[in-house]
Amino acid sequence: MDFVILLVLMLVSGLFAMAEISIVSSRKVRLEQMAADGHRGASSALYLASHPMVFLSTIQIGITVIGILAGVFGEKRLAAHVGQWLEPLVEAAPTRELIASALIVVAVTYLTLVLGELAPKRIGLHHAERIAAALAPPMNLLARVASPLVKLLTASTDLVVRAVGIRGGKTEEVTEEEVRILIEQATRAGVFTTAEEELLKSAFRLADRDVQMLMTPRTEVDWIDLESPPEEQLRRVAGSRHSRFPVGRGSLDNIEGVLVAKDILHESIEGQEWDAAALMQKPLLVPEGTSALRFLELLKAERGGLAMVIDEYGGVAGLVSLADVLEALVGELPGIDEPDEGMAVQRADGSWLIDGLMPIDQFKELFDLAALPDEAQYVTAAGFVMHELGRLPRAADRVEFESYEIEVVDMDGKRVDKVLVQPVLEPQGGEPGDSQPT
Repeated sequence: MDFVILLVLMLVSGLFAMAEISIVSSRKVRLEQMAADGHRGASSALYLASHPMVFLSTIQIGITVIGILAGVFGEKRLAAHVGQWLEPLVEAAPTRELIASALIVVAVTYLTLVLGELAPKRIGLHHAERIAAALAPPMNLLARVASPLVKLLTASTDLVVRAVGIRGGKTEEVTEEEVRILIEQATRAGVFTTAEEELLKSAFRLADRDVQMLMTPRTEVDWIDLESPPEEQLRRVAGSRHSRFPVGRGSLDNIEGVLVAKDILHESIEGQEWDAAALMQKPLLVPEGTSALRFLELLKAERGGLAMVIDEYGGVAGLVSLADVLEALVGELPGIDEPDEGMAVQRADGSWLIDGLMPIDQFKELFDLAALPDEAQYVTAAGFVMHELGRLPRAADRVEFESYEIEVVDMDGKRVDKVLVQPVLEPQGGEPGDSQPT
């Protein structure tokens, strides 16, 4: 009977340990879902999780009291029984009592670790939310019953914590990096496919971008000049793959509207005279520092398909469209008559052929670069190369950064079209400065 009582005390201690680990390790989102479905135990678990000092003090009171009772009971009651069993083996009473006490301490410690700590905590980790919802109501009731002692322990703990320089205040519960790690873990577990993981990562990256990193630069924009003849305007529309065209007067900086290609083609097919100024729509103008998500909001409000990006001097820096946002999420979308060339192509020798217009955040992520010098001064890989050279690049120019060599392999006028990125081979042996690979 005495052993049964001791076993019950250990099991109760195990319930406290199981409640502690299950509530601490429970996912708050799942508990909130259970609470929304009417599970009262989940609501209690959420309350305890949001008041950790009250909860932990209650758990510690229960475990400590049971530990003391188990120790006293085991020492006083079970040691006597073990001592009687040892009488035929050990004649000296003091020695017999010492051995009995040692055996009881070892046995109680072992059972406490297995039944009162390790096994309950492992079970609590495997079924955290379900067990937390089941054990939270009695733990909450115990916290109310022991409220005076809980408050005393909480206040005492706060005093000690402040004495070592730790102040109150909650840290951010969920960070973006933690969400990224959860997505990676879910992909490894098969919850997400690789394509879904890449799409989610792209969505996070999009939230950190502005339109300057998404736009088609001014030099690449197809636009219609109101001062050109209608025949020239029509040829420009017919020879382009785009469906919308910025309209300017003499210069793209004098932006006056946006023309939809089908409006011109409809008028031409009907044999009617058409006027670009009469057909164009009001342009949407956004500063170059506008975030990508804000741009999407403006695009939905204006019901347009593109916007002109305006720099700090009032000139047109480029054009950004809904297609640019889509490409930021899913990657390059080549036209029907365009080759399928991505922003980055890895070659057989391990080097990378990079498009000069690759956004700098993608460039950093691809080569695992923590930071780049004066990063606010450029938004593309080409801009980084130009910054490092300190002049207009030429084909075959090279720069080195950290463990990479970046070579300009193709120029499009004054713009860097392609760069080749490859690891720098470190010298092995020989004199310092000898970079010939061995």
